[in-house]
Amino acid sequence: MAQVIFQPAGNAGSRDHYRDTVERPVPFETLDEETMSSLRRDLHVEAAPMWGVTPGRTGANERKWDRIAVGDVAVFLRDGRAYSSGVVAFKTRSRDLARDLWGTDENGQTWECMYFLNDVKPCDLSYEELNRAARYAAGNPFQGFIILGEDRAPAVLRLLGRDSSEQTVWWVNQGATYRQERPGGYVWAPTTDKRGSALAHHANVMRLKQGDALIHYADGRIRAVSRVVAAPTEASRPAELPEGAWQSTGYLGRLEYRDIAEAIPITAIPDEWRQEEAARPAPQPHPFNRDGGVAVGYLYELSNDFVARLRSRFPMLFSEGSMDDSEAASALCTDFGRDLTEAGLVYSDADVLRFVAALLTKPFVILSGLSGSGKTKLAQAMGYWLARGPNRLGCAVVAVGPDWTGVDNTLGYPNALDRTQYVTTEVLTCILAAKDHPDAPFLLVLDEMNLSHVERYFADILSAMESGEDITLYSDSQARGGIPQRIKWPKNIYVVGTVNVDETTYMFSPKVLDRANVIEFRVDPQRLGGSDGARNVDVTRIEDRGARFAGLFAHRDQIPALPSAISARVRAELKLFYDVLEGQGHEFGYRTAAEVLGFVATYRTLAGSRWTFEDAIDAQIVQKLLPRLHGSRRSISG
Repeated sequence: MAQVIFQPAGNAGSRDHYRDTVERPVPFETLDEETMSSLRRDLHVEAAPMWGVTPGRTGANERKWDRIAVGDVAVFLRDGRAYSSGVVAFKTRSRDLARDLWGTDENGQTWECMYFLNDVKPCDLSYEELNRAARYAAGNPFQGFIILGEDRAPAVLRLLGRDSSEQTVWWVNQGATYRQERPGGYVWAPTTDKRGSALAHHANVMRLKQGDALIHYADGRIRAVSRVVAAPTEASRPAELPEGAWQSTGYLGRLEYRDIAEAIPITAIPDEWRQEEAARPAPQPHPFNRDGGVAVGYLYELSNDFVARLRSRFPMLFSEGSMDDSEAASALCTDFGRDLTEAGLVYSDADVLRFVAALLTKPFVILSGLSGSGKTKLAQAMGYWLARGPNRLGCAVVAVGPDWTGVDNTLGYPNALDRTQYVTTEVLTCILAAKDHPDAPFLLVLDEMNLSHVERYFADILSAMESGEDITLYSDSQARGGIPQRIKWPKNIYVVGTVNVDETTYMFSPKVLDRANVIEFRVDPQRLGGSDGARNVDVTRIEDRGARFAGLFAHRDQIPALPSAISARVRAELKLFYDVLEGQGHEFGYRTAAEVLGFVATYRTLAGSRWTFEDAIDAQIVQKLLPRLHGSRRSISG
């Protein structure tokens, strides 16, 4: 596990050093022969950023420097913020070299304890964020050269986007070689070009790690994506590649390719996105030119911002697969639960699993419980975690008002004063965005859903969700403000309603309860009075973290069917409950039975090794069957 090096670089001298040897990588030809040979062997480039520290009057800095290892992450600080970070690639100590580069300080010392860096990239994090992640005191000013040990480093590395367990996304220009490399399941680049020079975009093959994703560009289009399945190696040129301009020795990365159903032209990626990616600071090479054209080169790391944009516009590139990919499906709840904790939210594993399984079974879930028990935040966190979709419309939290008395409050209405216009709502905006982007999941949170009679403002939507019929927005044929006359309910919208049960709210009718899973949240007394509280809840910390799972939501219809033995057990339990409830006048219909079977199948897929039949069927008894019971104790007990 990497350590984190906090390196203040805010005074005038440090800023000069950063400009001279980090922003402007140091050519290896200026170094002694031994250091130059080692760097060329390890880094496969001809220049690299470098930094150094003085030994210190008492040797304190020297002892800290001794603890630095290759792979540690250096974070440069100034003006109350972290502004860049890089990975330690090589260490060396040379008083003469340091004096040539930087001179000496007022004490006659020079910055001889040096390290070379790879993958230097900008960041923008406040000291408040760093202190929280590093578990330092809130006002810690980061004075002096600090080494953060492996026990505290992971949270900081995640904040920097440098968690080695997280996926890096690469862009590879293959051209004609795509036809050879695709069937072979690899990428390959020579160690040097025709002139014998090492190129960083070739050496990047050796930076691939298992689980990384590659976007394959050839002949003007994105043709495929792939996943790295093994650590890269040095290897001779594969026989099927033409000899031509390449050396015979090179670097090989083994991949698992997945073709794109419809190749994506480069022009579909906005020019400004490509131009901004090209404008990122050196030293890492970029896949695009300043004008947005594709660079002449091979393999390039993409920035987190650019990847987030691609995820929102082209989710099919990052789909984890379908629900029959059991490994990916079982990781969904584990990853979401872990990231909820990082956002300052704490839910039991069982609550997370029940919530996700309910959403994927049927995209209408009701969360019930005391005010302040975390209902809305759970739904909102899911929306942010899945990346919020195009134009950040993929997560809409809409507060239901006590004056919501009709469908106008959800679906809008024609403007009576201007027959060419239509008055829209947040709900309608979300529906239209989901319709335009069918491959991205959209989460619509109706907060305090039962402040008004649900049937009055939600009946048309409930009907469309079940029947698949169009929703009519207005009857006349004249177009109104770009709003269509009729719309179908998009299958990629997930509706979560939060409800409080008190004297100011209304009960749900059987019509509504029959169409939803109802999950009740109870307050855990062990968590009352925590020191952090709601002040540290921030769902933006986990934005886009779960974007790779968007494909599971897009393919929820592909959940593996239950084995016949388990299906028979579910049916037997349903028959038992039907007999009991029928005697009290609370029997259920075919839809409820079908959705219980669907939930158990989904729960089984998501739970993986944690699956038990009892947990799944108990969840459905509580969420699907018992909510049907309402009224006085006498009427329920018979």
